Amino acid sequence: MRTKLLFASLIVAVLCVIGVVVASNYNAQAQNTASAGQTTRASIPPQSGGLGIPAIQPTLPISSSPRFTSADVRAYLSTHPFMSGPPVKGATPTILEIKFMTSKQASALMRGESVGLPDTAIVCYVKFHGPFTQVNASVPPGAKPLPLADTGVEIFDGQTGNLLMWWTP
Repeated sequence: MRTKLLFASLIVAVLCVIGVVVASNYNAQAQNTASAGQTTRASIPPQSGGLGIPAIQPTLPISSSPRFTSADVRAYLSTHPFMSGPPVKGATPTILEIKFMTSKQASALMRGESVGLPDTAIVCYVKFHGPFTQVNASVPPGAKPLPLADTGVEIFDGQTGNLLMWWTP
């Protein structure tokens, strides 16, 4: 049990470091969009399977788009909580919607925030209800994160299943 807890803590620490690195590279644009919500990108080198952090394991053939189902998303989310931070004590987070759509459509739902893929790429848009703490939110230097977020969004690449970004409106 201690090993599992230590391993989980290590994963959270690595994800926080990735968020800090991404935030420092994303700082200029984030300052311009800070009033539109808080967005964190999950980015790793292309040689590790595309943009984002490995997340949902594709279960459908390469020729299909998307390469995973809503059931695969729910299975992943049952063991991987929303990235913003844990829910407020006593709250039980719920999935409000799981939709497969184009990157352009997801961007429109996030007030123009880019997903990082071509406009026609298929992504999986997942919206949650918390409320959630914002302990993992990346913000520009000098800015304060919102203390809580009632809803949150995670975007997954429809081909690789990688987590591309999470967003709190």
